[in-house]
Amino acid sequence: MLLVSLPLRSGFAQGMINITADQQIGSSDKVRFLGHFRFQHGSLYGQADSAIRYPLQNTLDLYGDVLIRQDTLSVEAPFVHYDGTTRIARGDDGVKFSDRDANITSRWATYDLNLQRADFHEFVRASQDKTVLTSNDLTYFRSTQTSIARGKVFVRADSGTVKADEVTNAKTLGETIARGNVEARNDSLIILSQYLYESKPLGLLTASGNVQAYSIQNNTIQYGDTLARFRKTGYSIVPKNPLLLIIDSSQRRDSLTGKMKLTFDTLRIKSRVMEAFEGDTAHFIATDSVKLARSNFAAIGGVLYYSRQDSIMRLYGNKKQNMWYDSTEIDGDSIVMYQKEKKLDHVIAFGHAFATDPYKDTTVSGRINQLSSQKMTLYVSRDTVRSLVAVDNALSIYFVSSDDKPSGFNRSSGDSLRIDFENNAPKRVAVLSGTEGEYWPERFVKDRGAAFRLGNYERHMDLRPRKEDLILAWTPKEFDAKP
Repeated sequence: MLLVSLPLRSGFAQGMINITADQQIGSSDKVRFLGHFRFQHGSLYGQADSAIRYPLQNTLDLYGDVLIRQDTLSVEAPFVHYDGTTRIARGDDGVKFSDRDANITSRWATYDLNLQRADFHEFVRASQDKTVLTSNDLTYFRSTQTSIARGKVFVRADSGTVKADEVTNAKTLGETIARGNVEARNDSLIILSQYLYESKPLGLLTASGNVQAYSIQNNTIQYGDTLARFRKTGYSIVPKNPLLLIIDSSQRRDSLTGKMKLTFDTLRIKSRVMEAFEGDTAHFIATDSVKLARSNFAAIGGVLYYSRQDSIMRLYGNKKQNMWYDSTEIDGDSIVMYQKEKKLDHVIAFGHAFATDPYKDTTVSGRINQLSSQKMTLYVSRDTVRSLVAVDNALSIYFVSSDDKPSGFNRSSGDSLRIDFENNAPKRVAVLSGTEGEYWPERFVKDRGAAFRLGNYERHMDLRPRKEDLILAWTPKEFDAKP
């Protein structure tokens, strides 16, 4: 066994490197060590099957089963090149790196002893605690236990998965940052964005840049420029350009084939700010310039309160809230919409309620059926309007037909009135209490239908939002909603 102590040039750390090997062969510019090569240099020590030292270049090449250690650090590779001037080591042909509970492998890697920085390249795989990461490249800083992975990054943990172009993890801070084409998933949520930040100590998650958040449990998709989610309080907010899609699926029998067919009807909600509150009283709030639209239903208002658990939506905050169902329009100080089995069941308008619906006859124009009261309830069944009940100081103008021809109109008032519908069109008016009314024959109406209006008449079809109007300024990404 050969034992030598070699002086190191100034580029190496100060002190002597102690080497043992079975055999030494070489000259002043190249020394080969064969058999059971061992070395120690301060706190750094290791072994290899053989080694070559180049004194003039101040470098050392290690071959075979190379193992290098420094306190908690361990490096294994078939070949390692060490530059004593830069104090940078490079491993090739499959590198294994371990530090504390971090284990990293790659095709090749470099380690800077001065900076305590390791750079891994090609087929990178890193595991720490119960988290596994794969990427094209990865930089690891020992002093802070911080890693930066780049290129096709995929992270799998107990809490879910993350895909991105780049992922930075600072273990000591409990923080993770993902950049570029981010896709984060867990059992209940899928988030797509360009940037994502998560702090476990703060229980905070933020995403920005064309954000898409799909709730698997609620079957909703939240879009926005930015999303912030506070895990400890169960609160989340989209403060800019939010759009919410509530996806409703149901089975219907095809009239031609008789087979059951899955259909989708999506409710779109847009506003300036959106907030969500989780927990026993889970609810959702959209604030300022609220717009809702689905197939035959639309509404606008100042604020929308939505409790999916209680199947209630409440519009308030503007001087007037407006709702449309097919051709019927209802206005009120506030409007509450009740759902049953994910379908609109009935709507109540409170305060200065007013409803309008055009008279269905193409031979005449300008005729609008009207109803006003302090409280008004619209009943819907199987996507069809059934009746409209007005309570407290109810007034109505209702255009009638005889033998399928226009025959004038009825003007009625009372404590409460009811309008019955057939095929989503008004069919008859019933005064339930406090009857007072008058009939005007057709000869008094003719082409002057637009002149017959209640004093507080309002109709705003131009304000009705449509699904195609509630769109994003950017194109959403397609993604697989399956786990």
